[in-house]
Amino acid sequence: VGDSVRSNMALVQRNAEVGADIAIAICKQRQQTQGHQVAQARKDIPRSRVIVVGGTVLDIMAKPLPGQELLLETSNPATCTESDGGVGRNIAEVLGRLGSNPLFYSSVGNDARGLGLLSRLVEDCGVQAPRSTVQVVDDANSATYLAVYNGKGDLHTACADMTVLDHIQSPSIDVLEDAEIIV
Repeated sequence: VGDSVRSNMALVQRNAEVGADIAIAICKQRQQTQGHQVAQARKDIPRSRVIVVGGTVLDIMAKPLPGQELLLETSNPATCTESDGGVGRNIAEVLGRLGSNPLFYSSVGNDARGLGLLSRLVEDCGVQAPRSTVQVVDDANSATYLAVYNGKGDLHTACADMTVLDHIQSPSIDVLEDAEIIV
């Protein structure tokens, strides 16, 4: 089994652990609020049976032109591609394309990359990502992952600018109570 498979299996296990922690916290909070009136839901947050919380990332991949090897400490002729990514965004996209109309919680920088990522997610994929659930952070770069591959297609190095993801807000308890699925 390769490193990639082991890494993906560990990610799935960790996601399950975090999901279990969220479910336990919701259960405890529900037990504490029994007999008390639950606060009114914020009117600016839409409702959905599916909520996704996670990263929105622009992925950039660079690979030397065929037959070329990477030369260190200089520019290299290469092919560069970019794609919308982030585990949370990817899940929200798939659920949106399947018609689930998920409500997405994330954060992006107030820049062309972040605003473009959000626009495509909402307009092309059927995801609810209003400004009340996706934080647009001034003075922060949108999360970006840059991967540089060698001539064989193996990862040579990568850089990850992910600090904006620290601004992802948790859904309120009333939004969580309306949901059937939380990812």
